[in-house]
Amino acid sequence: MCGFANVAFGGIMTGGTTVLMPERASEILHLAWRALLPGFLATLMTAAIVAALPAAILD
Repeated sequence: MCGFANVAFGGIMTGGTTVLMPERASEILHLAWRALLPGFLATLMTAAIVAALPAAILD
């Protein structure tokens, strides 16, 4: 499964938003790298919830 914390997401987000606001490109690039940590933690939380489910629900 794919989570929200991947470098491709950062590239898509920065590419799209810098076209809309080129004067704030450095700020957008800075925030894109900082957004990877919460995305990674959200992926871990989802995996922990799925792992905690009983096996009967997953079948």
